[in-house]
Amino acid sequence: MNDDVQSELLDNEFRQILLAIKPHINHIDNHYHLERYRVWLERLSNAHCTERAERNKYLLELANQIHDNVLEPPFTYNPPRGLLPRIKTFQRLQIDPAQISDKFFQNDQNQWPFIVASQSNRNLNKNKNNTWPQKKNKPIKTKLMRPFQKLGSVGQGEEKQSETSGSWYDLAETTSETHACGDKDQEDDGNNKLGTQHLMEGLKTKEEFAKKYEQEKCKGGGSFNSEKFLAEESSNRKPTAQELEALKMRMKDLLEVKNALRDTHCLTQDRKKTLETLQVKLSEAEREKAELQVILDSQKKKFVELDKIKSKEMNEFKEKFAHLRQKEVDYLKKYHKDEVASLEKSYSCKIRELEARIDSLREEYEAKIKTLSDSNMSLLQEKEQRIHELQSELKIRESQQTNQANSEQILNLKKCLSRLDKVLHRNEKDYSKKIEKLKEELDLKEVTSQVQLQAQKADLIVRTSAAKQEELRNALNSLESKYKKMVETVQTAALEAKKRDEKMIDELRGLLQKHNIQIAYTV
Repeated sequence: MNDDVQSELLDNEFRQILLAIKPHINHIDNHYHLERYRVWLERLSNAHCTERAERNKYLLELANQIHDNVLEPPFTYNPPRGLLPRIKTFQRLQIDPAQISDKFFQNDQNQWPFIVASQSNRNLNKNKNNTWPQKKNKPIKTKLMRPFQKLGSVGQGEEKQSETSGSWYDLAETTSETHACGDKDQEDDGNNKLGTQHLMEGLKTKEEFAKKYEQEKCKGGGSFNSEKFLAEESSNRKPTAQELEALKMRMKDLLEVKNALRDTHCLTQDRKKTLETLQVKLSEAEREKAELQVILDSQKKKFVELDKIKSKEMNEFKEKFAHLRQKEVDYLKKYHKDEVASLEKSYSCKIRELEARIDSLREEYEAKIKTLSDSNMSLLQEKEQRIHELQSELKIRESQQTNQANSEQILNLKKCLSRLDKVLHRNEKDYSKKIEKLKEELDLKEVTSQVQLQAQKADLIVRTSAAKQEELRNALNSLESKYKKMVETVQTAALEAKKRDEKMIDELRGLLQKHNIQIAYTV
């Protein structure tokens, strides 16, 4: 009983570990690992009943490797042909024992020769599963960077300086030339230099402002006009070389934008021709699209009709199959019933013969008993008659006057009579015992013969019914295999038709992709 409970608990643990492995199989992308896992799982599923504990150890080690997406010994080799050897390196699955085992496993953990492994790096597995390729924002480099979107206030402030500083401004108003402003990296370097220079100038201005404020404070002036000070500083300050270069580049960009806006004849004759050809191609593509749409609609209608025909044929086939199956089952039932009736009829004749034989034996034994009882009665009657005669003779002799010798004879006769009575009673008891014993033997023989007849009858019925059931089962199996083959042929024909339809759909999709036509369709 304990062995049965132990084996049942081990089987439950095996099933629990399989359930824990199942969700991790979908994350394995190595075909070699999957093949090795499959081979070992089949071997462990077909393990012998005497190696269930070792089988669970192997399965738990395999679960650890599947969870970590690795393949390590002993699973790198083929499974052994005989019994499983004792595993050397065993690691427990990192799951709560309540989930992978039952109450027996939780209470008796110490009896298992498990080696508890270190915690697996869950964060690493989590990062493996959750790492998605991220797009990196690369800096966009263009040949012509035209920052004309924020030139409103800058241009207005610089026009005043361009009127006074005409010595550094020299631009030729040409409409055919284009100027490149350089890469973005060079512009960033210039802006950085310009920013540092402005910072230095701001610091100098701050120092001068502080000095001026201290001087005015020492003089005892009432108030210090900061706006006036800033206006003087701005009028006295001269533009730097970097500022001049930046202003030149911005003025060039403004001129290019201005010339581009003035030029209304940008579309050349070649561009017009390309537009016309593109329009012609567009019209042809639309026409082909309409034709393909018509073909696609017709194919869809054909597919719908084919599906209807297939469903109708399948329904008819199923009805015919069910009708034939029911018909053959009814025929087999009728055949079985007829065979059972014929067997019962044949064995009933044998049973009647045996019953007649038993009746004859009973009559024979009853006749023997009757003769024995008659003979016993006749003997008893004779002895009783003899006793009466002796008693009457004794009475006669007693009535007569006898001498002593006669008295002795009388005593002897009395003794003989008593002995005869004893012998008579003993014989009666013996005869009654013999008669009872014969009756018991006859009853026992009758019962045994009845039991033997019933056993023979049951054995014959069982043998014949088992043979007929085996024939019926074989016939049903042959019919089932026959109809399964018919269903498989129908399914293969349907699959071939489906493959042809899918091939035609792929060809139509290729034509649509070739002409860059997108249609929302469902097949």
